[in-house]
Amino acid sequence: MKKLFLIAVLSVFTLSVTSCSDDDSGSTNNSSTTTGTFSMKVDGVTKSYNTIVVNDDVYAEGTPDEEHTLSVTASNANNLSEVVYFNVYKGDLGPGVIYNFTYTANGHTYYANSWEDFTTVVQTNSNDNKLKGSFSGVLYYQTMNGEEIGTAGITEGMFDIKYVVE
Repeated sequence: MKKLFLIAVLSVFTLSVTSCSDDDSGSTNNSSTTTGTFSMKVDGVTKSYNTIVVNDDVYAEGTPDEEHTLSVTASNANNLSEVVYFNVYKGDLGPGVIYNFTYTANGHTYYANSWEDFTTVVQTNSNDNKLKGSFSGVLYYQTMNGEEIGTAGITEGMFDIKYVVE
Protein backbone atom coordinates (compact mmCIF):
# COMPACT_ATOMS: atom_id res chain seq x y z
CA MET A 1 0.00 0.00 0.00
CA LYS A 2 2.87 2.39 0.80
CA LYS A 3 4.44 1.68 -2.60
CA LEU A 4 1.13 2.37 -4.35
CA PHE A 5 0.79 5.68 -2.48
CA LEU A 6 4.38 6.63 -3.34
CA ILE A 7 3.83 5.84 -7.02
CA ALA A 8 0.64 7.93 -7.03
CA VAL A 9 2.38 10.91 -5.40
CA LEU A 10 5.33 10.70 -7.81
CA SER A 11 2.95 10.49 -10.78
CA VAL A 12 1.05 13.60 -9.70
CA PHE A 13 4.33 15.45 -9.10
CA THR A 14 5.67 14.44 -12.50
CA LEU A 15 2.50 15.59 -14.25
CA SER A 16 2.55 18.93 -12.43
CA VAL A 17 6.18 19.55 -13.41
CA THR A 18 5.66 18.62 -17.06
CA SER A 19 2.21 20.17 -17.58
CA CYS A 20 1.70 23.20 -19.78
CA SER A 21 2.64 26.63 -18.52
CA ASP A 22 0.06 29.33 -17.88
CA ASP A 23 -0.15 31.11 -21.25
CA ASP A 24 -2.27 33.85 -19.67
CA SER A 25 0.50 35.00 -17.33
CA GLY A 26 2.04 37.32 -19.92
CA SER A 27 5.55 36.48 -18.77
CA THR A 28 8.61 35.00 -20.42
CA ASN A 29 11.83 33.75 -18.91
CA ASN A 30 15.09 34.36 -20.70
CA SER A 31 18.26 32.78 -19.31
CA SER A 32 21.72 34.08 -19.99
CA THR A 33 25.38 33.41 -20.37
CA THR A 34 27.46 35.56 -18.05
CA THR A 35 30.94 36.78 -17.39
CA GLY A 36 32.13 38.57 -14.32
CA THR A 37 32.71 38.07 -10.63
CA PHE A 38 30.63 37.28 -7.55
CA SER A 39 32.25 37.00 -4.13
CA MET A 40 31.75 37.57 -0.39
CA LYS A 41 33.04 36.59 3.01
CA VAL A 42 30.83 34.34 5.14
CA ASP A 43 31.79 34.48 8.80
CA GLY A 44 35.27 35.59 7.70
CA VAL A 45 35.76 32.90 5.04
CA THR A 46 36.17 34.15 1.45
CA LYS A 47 33.73 32.65 -1.07
CA SER A 48 34.08 33.19 -4.84
CA TYR A 49 31.56 31.80 -7.29
CA ASN A 50 32.44 30.74 -10.83
CA THR A 51 28.94 29.96 -12.14
CA ILE A 52 26.62 32.96 -12.41
CA VAL A 53 23.22 32.77 -14.09
CA VAL A 54 20.95 35.75 -14.73
CA ASN A 55 17.34 35.11 -15.72
CA ASP A 56 15.44 38.03 -17.22
CA ASP A 57 11.78 37.44 -16.39
CA VAL A 58 9.63 39.74 -18.54
CA TYR A 59 6.09 40.54 -17.38
CA ALA A 60 3.40 42.20 -19.50
CA GLU A 61 5.74 42.10 -22.49
CA GLY A 62 4.96 44.63 -25.21
CA THR A 63 2.61 46.67 -23.03
CA PRO A 64 3.17 49.98 -21.23
CA ASP A 65 3.34 47.95 -17.99
CA GLU A 66 6.25 45.78 -19.21
CA GLU A 67 8.74 45.07 -16.46
CA HIS A 68 11.88 42.98 -16.20
CA THR A 69 12.85 41.10 -13.04
CA LEU A 70 16.43 39.86 -12.95
CA SER A 71 16.98 36.67 -10.95
CA VAL A 72 20.65 36.16 -10.13
CA THR A 73 22.04 32.80 -9.01
CA ALA A 74 25.70 32.32 -8.09
CA SER A 75 27.27 28.94 -7.34
CA ASN A 76 30.33 26.84 -8.01
CA ALA A 77 30.25 24.09 -10.59
CA ASN A 78 31.98 21.76 -8.13
CA ASN A 79 29.76 22.63 -5.12
CA LEU A 80 26.10 23.02 -6.01
CA SER A 81 25.10 22.76 -2.33
CA GLU A 82 26.23 26.38 -1.81
CA VAL A 83 24.17 28.97 -3.70
CA VAL A 84 23.50 32.72 -3.49
CA TYR A 85 20.27 34.05 -5.00
CA PHE A 86 18.56 37.44 -5.32
CA ASN A 87 16.15 39.48 -7.45
CA VAL A 88 16.29 43.06 -8.71
CA TYR A 89 14.13 44.98 -11.18
CA LYS A 90 16.10 45.80 -14.32
CA GLY A 91 17.15 49.44 -14.22
CA ASP A 92 16.76 49.93 -10.45
CA LEU A 93 19.76 51.55 -8.77
CA GLY A 94 20.78 52.49 -5.25
CA PRO A 95 20.40 51.03 -1.79
CA GLY A 96 17.74 48.45 -0.94
CA VAL A 97 16.57 47.60 -4.48
CA ILE A 98 17.65 43.94 -4.19
CA TYR A 99 15.02 41.60 -2.74
CA ASN A 100 14.68 37.89 -1.93
CA PHE A 101 18.38 37.65 -1.04
CA THR A 102 19.24 34.13 0.16
CA TYR A 103 22.38 32.15 0.87
CA THR A 104 22.14 28.35 0.97
CA ALA A 105 24.92 26.20 2.41
CA ASN A 106 25.02 22.74 4.00
CA GLY A 107 21.29 22.28 3.55
CA HIS A 108 20.37 25.53 5.35
CA THR A 109 18.94 28.61 3.66
CA TYR A 110 19.73 31.96 5.27
CA TYR A 111 17.46 34.96 4.63
CA ALA A 112 17.68 38.69 5.19
CA ASN A 113 15.34 39.04 8.17
CA SER A 114 15.34 42.81 8.00
CA TRP A 115 16.95 45.31 5.69
CA GLU A 116 18.34 47.04 8.78
CA ASP A 117 20.61 44.03 9.38
CA PHE A 118 21.45 43.48 5.71
CA THR A 119 22.29 46.20 3.19
CA THR A 120 22.53 46.09 -0.59
CA VAL A 121 23.56 48.72 -3.12
CA VAL A 122 23.24 48.41 -6.89
CA GLN A 123 25.66 50.71 -8.69
CA THR A 124 25.10 49.55 -12.30
CA ASN A 125 21.92 47.99 -13.70
CA SER A 126 21.80 48.96 -17.33
CA ASN A 127 20.03 48.14 -20.56
CA ASP A 128 23.34 46.86 -21.94
CA ASN A 129 23.04 43.96 -19.46
CA LYS A 130 25.58 45.01 -16.84
CA LEU A 131 24.86 44.50 -13.16
CA LYS A 132 27.21 45.65 -10.41
CA GLY A 133 26.71 46.08 -6.69
CA SER A 134 27.62 45.24 -3.12
CA PHE A 135 26.01 43.67 -0.06
CA SER A 136 26.77 42.93 3.59
CA GLY A 137 25.11 42.19 6.91
CA VAL A 138 23.53 39.34 8.83
CA LEU A 139 21.43 36.58 7.27
CA TYR A 140 19.25 34.34 9.45
CA TYR A 141 18.42 30.65 9.35
CA GLN A 142 15.02 29.99 10.96
CA THR A 143 12.62 27.14 11.57
CA MET A 144 9.22 27.15 9.86
CA ASN A 145 7.69 28.81 12.94
CA GLY A 146 10.25 31.64 12.83
CA GLU A 147 12.55 30.41 15.59
CA GLU A 148 16.07 31.63 14.89
CA ILE A 149 18.58 28.78 14.70
CA GLY A 150 21.66 30.46 13.28
CA THR A 151 23.17 33.36 11.43
CA ALA A 152 25.66 33.98 8.65
CA GLY A 153 27.71 37.15 8.78
CA ILE A 154 28.26 38.46 5.25
CA THR A 155 30.99 41.02 4.54
CA GLU A 156 32.71 42.32 1.42
CA GLY A 157 29.95 41.01 -0.82
CA MET A 158 30.23 42.19 -4.40
CA PHE A 159 29.12 41.30 -7.90
CA ASP A 160 30.15 42.67 -11.27
CA ILE A 161 28.31 40.82 -14.01
CA LYS A 162 27.89 41.14 -17.77
CA TYR A 163 25.15 38.89 -19.12
CA VAL A 164 23.85 38.05 -22.59
CA VAL A 165 20.18 37.09 -22.74
CA GLU A 166 19.54 34.06 -24.93
